[in-house]
Amino acid sequence: MKRTLALLTAAVMLFGMGGCTKTAPSTEKEPAGATLTVALSHSWKGTPLTDDPDFSNPGYTVCGDKIILRGWKEDYSPQIGLYDITSGELVKTTIPRAAHYTETEGYNYRDGRVTVIVSYADEEFTGYQREYQIYDESLNLIETRPFTIDMDETESILCWRMLSDGTQAFLTSNGFYLYDEQNGKRQVYDDPNGRIILSPDGTVWIVRDGGAPKRLDRETLTLAPLQMDDLPTQSHNNGGYYDGFGEYPLLCTDKDALYGLKPDTGEKELLVNFADSDLVEADGFAPLPDGRLLCSMYDYLAYHPEMLLLTPRTQEETDSIHTVTLSSFYFDQETQSRIARFNRQADGYRLVLKSYYDNSDPTQDYDKARQSYTDDLLAGNVPDIMLIGDDYQMLSNKGLFEDMRPWMEQDPDFHAEDYMMNVLKAGSYKGRLERIPWKFFVDTSMAKTEFVGDRTNLTPDVLRSLDLPEGMQYLYSGIGKQEVIRSLLYGTMGNFVDYANASCTFDGAEFIGLLELADTIPTGKLPEGDYCYQEDRVLLCPTSLWSLEAYHMEHEVVFDNADITLCGIGCDGGSLILTSGIAVSAQSKEKQAAWEFIKFNLQEDQQYFGSEVPASGFPINRKALKQMLADDTIPHDEHHRASRQMDGVEVEYGAATQEELAFFQNYLDSLHTSSLDDTKITAIVQEEAGKYFAGDCTAEDAAKAIQGRVSVYLAEQS
Repeated sequence: MKRTLALLTAAVMLFGMGGCTKTAPSTEKEPAGATLTVALSHSWKGTPLTDDPDFSNPGYTVCGDKIILRGWKEDYSPQIGLYDITSGELVKTTIPRAAHYTETEGYNYRDGRVTVIVSYADEEFTGYQREYQIYDESLNLIETRPFTIDMDETESILCWRMLSDGTQAFLTSNGFYLYDEQNGKRQVYDDPNGRIILSPDGTVWIVRDGGAPKRLDRETLTLAPLQMDDLPTQSHNNGGYYDGFGEYPLLCTDKDALYGLKPDTGEKELLVNFADSDLVEADGFAPLPDGRLLCSMYDYLAYHPEMLLLTPRTQEETDSIHTVTLSSFYFDQETQSRIARFNRQADGYRLVLKSYYDNSDPTQDYDKARQSYTDDLLAGNVPDIMLIGDDYQMLSNKGLFEDMRPWMEQDPDFHAEDYMMNVLKAGSYKGRLERIPWKFFVDTSMAKTEFVGDRTNLTPDVLRSLDLPEGMQYLYSGIGKQEVIRSLLYGTMGNFVDYANASCTFDGAEFIGLLELADTIPTGKLPEGDYCYQEDRVLLCPTSLWSLEAYHMEHEVVFDNADITLCGIGCDGGSLILTSGIAVSAQSKEKQAAWEFIKFNLQEDQQYFGSEVPASGFPINRKALKQMLADDTIPHDEHHRASRQMDGVEVEYGAATQEELAFFQNYLDSLHTSSLDDTKITAIVQEEAGKYFAGDCTAEDAAKAIQGRVSVYLAEQS
């Protein structure tokens, strides 16, 4: 299925990472230059269950020493797989399409046979039927049986568990039932909420509405609440309940760990510490008879769950791990997935994290947490690796970061031609390559070629020289003058601010021209509408590009396939948006490990994850970028109808053309300017520019005021 058009949500993401060469760890026990203290405890090692593409987004059921997996082939045919826990072997088959539509609703393994509940409809969709399909251990279909339990035709089976005595437990869209041959169908309750959980002794528990588990009395069909303190209150990620094993009748999680529960004694024991294990936010656990755990964890890079086999690390293994510290103001879910991927394959060392902000905690102050992170770095509390954002230049002036250019040049396995070096170099500072982004975006403007020709740098003087239709505006006025000047400054701040020398040139003719350009938009005028560019009422269409599809959509729909030119205002063709990046401490003794981490994240398979994953920026790796751009030329099919609203009406568009692909590859290579977003400078500019827009001063006066205030600010940061 073709990738759907994504909003530019990635502009607020910290970065993306990526697969790695293993190196021998440092012999030092504590990473010098890093003040983050960590202690690995209750650490489990995770390995992927299978890399079979038919089970890239699997459901699962554990039955003794077998795991039943359910997935789908590319044609949406349902698949089942049988994984042998002892041998690691996987066999699979396609569920026969009994009719026009087939859905699998339940799985069980017993006595060498797999039983699947299958529902199907006829060609006319006039009704649904269910049946039991029985397979041998090689997944050969050996028998079908009618499903005789009384259920409504439209009733969906949400969960099916086979109890040790043969009783079937159903959670359906109509409620919770038990069924056995002697008693028939017995209803416990009549709504679809809940989860069926089994203890090793066969006790049935029900979790409903995020509350505590309730023990089912199978004779009276009554539910008795679990009486324990300090239990999770959520039924998903931050507080799920799962089948017990060994001495623990139940398992439960909060956002940090997996616990074993002993209801009879009221004990709650820590089993798996997520931060010290190869996990992010695990939302599913199933115990295996050999003491391992099967874990379902969402991979926020590939956009689907992944199945991990978890094995507890021995004390010897834990003692041999050498920690490399990594800190950030905030680790988003994508970043956590990337770090978990790296840790799973790292040999002898692992990244340990310190975050300053938790967006799930409503008591935390965003600005204070961000300032605390910066203050720690300035005070010398510097880890081996840092994720750095808008305050990069100021921190670089303090000499905190390692120049990674020599590492690239001296590594025989790193070949510059394999990467978008123009993007990496655009983020250089003082000739040093200290900050490595994993992806990038483009900030540019589109204009009809008939008006701008091949001019890709539209300075205010160039714009004034153009021969435009009468009444045509330079800029879209719907966002207001303040937002226009902010947008113009975003792509050109590097023209006016020299962080290295703590100086600026806002009082020059170039910036005064930008102020006057922003002032050309009408005050109080309503937005021109989405067709203003086709109808030659506005010249420049500002846009942020994160995929070839985004460019094609604007070209086909907004400009109706007219010839267009991508322009920068004060820069050639537009500017590169580098959303944060990774920096290595100049004082760290783990620089080799940090460099391996960087290389890992620049590998092709860690930069692009297929057309099914919504685009969130362009890869730095050239092979990954080439594949991403090519995927956007695949024709849309019945499962993908991309559209854009034009004046409130959805307008569909097709795939990008080969001509657009050829142009765009060259265009991305032509960009060499990086956007800057210093929020304090932007606030000063908007405040003083507002006085000019209100008619309270001239453009020259506003520019002088900005020059003075920004000069003071830069001096304070140096």
